[in-house]
Amino acid sequence: MKRAVQKCLSFIIVAFMLFPLVNLISFASADKAPYKKGDRIEIGEYPQTLVSDPSIIEELEKNTLHWINDKTELSNTIILEYRMADTSYDGRRYRAVEILNAEDAGDAYSERINKTAWFLYEPVQWIIIDAANGFLLSKKVLDYQVFNKTDWLDSTWETATIRSWLNERFLNDAFSADEISIIQKTAENDCVGLLSLDDVLNPLYSFCDNYEKDWSDYYYGNQSLCKYATDYAVWLGAENHNGETGEIRGNTVQLYGTDWLLRKTGENTIRPGIVHETTNPGLKDMEDEAGNQIQDPTNAWIDYFDYINCHDFSGICPSVYVDLTALSQQNELGDIDGDATVAAADARLALRASVGLEELTERQKSIADVDHDHEITSADARLILRASVGLETLA
Repeated sequence: MKRAVQKCLSFIIVAFMLFPLVNLISFASADKAPYKKGDRIEIGEYPQTLVSDPSIIEELEKNTLHWINDKTELSNTIILEYRMADTSYDGRRYRAVEILNAEDAGDAYSERINKTAWFLYEPVQWIIIDAANGFLLSKKVLDYQVFNKTDWLDSTWETATIRSWLNERFLNDAFSADEISIIQKTAENDCVGLLSLDDVLNPLYSFCDNYEKDWSDYYYGNQSLCKYATDYAVWLGAENHNGETGEIRGNTVQLYGTDWLLRKTGENTIRPGIVHETTNPGLKDMEDEAGNQIQDPTNAWIDYFDYINCHDFSGICPSVYVDLTALSQQNELGDIDGDATVAAADARLALRASVGLEELTERQKSIADVDHDHEITSADARLILRASVGLETLA
């Protein structure tokens, strides 16, 4: 049966090549942008999913590890200290994490002290919030850090340790040299940043459509600000909520997602802001951590002026500016299997994906969408096959 399906697919692909569809010749017209606002794309890799397979852990533990320590302390009290090491196995990258001390970090770490956990490096998913400028925001909370380790009360973005952490450790851990080459620096000479309140309230980004501001200078945003933390961030201390009952400012609410940090801009911002899980009635459906639709969602609550301290831990949801044209060139159109050639095998993958027989990653989808109509169809498979024999140029 499987062989018959494969023969049928091969026949269909060849038929597409031999009998061109009239309306698909000029698919690469100049008015079609490779990406649009709201698209999810993949660039970079970061430790995310907890490894639970004993056989993989056994192999990883055979490697020689070069540990790097990370410590946050206040008045000689260690808030959190852990060490980490990266290694590879079977062509994939992994990170080992061992929490060494958490004297003032709460009970959540009690079962993690001196225990090594392994996490798989996986492609980072980003959401395009401004396609014209290539402004991307991480789909998930990727890490768990403080705003500033050296000045726990008052600090600015310019002097905050989170700024250097993002532009040194995170940048080099998450991106290859080729990927860094297409990241565009901000006016402050940063490659990686955090959203500010100005960004959150900017109508161009659609985070706070018809946002409310109450008497205490709190803001309420829509579901696009509600994010979940990866296994890696949770291990370091982030907490995901999936509809549990909680209390925010004296009100009983349903909580979804995790807290994540905002940078500071403008006046009266001597401490960073934070996007809390959720509160008050929602505007549209959102997904829970497992990807299921929440029928009665809630909105993000933005605590900006009732500060958190700079040494308080929170989730890290990075933002970057990327040259999307260069990114599409790096992800060569049509080369779905990533073997540096556009071949019949790529056309077959596109055709299988178009009928639900193949699951593609977000990056593969963007590479397979050669006619830039934001969906994978048999038309894409046909164009890829024609390109593989020199009958079409993909652009």
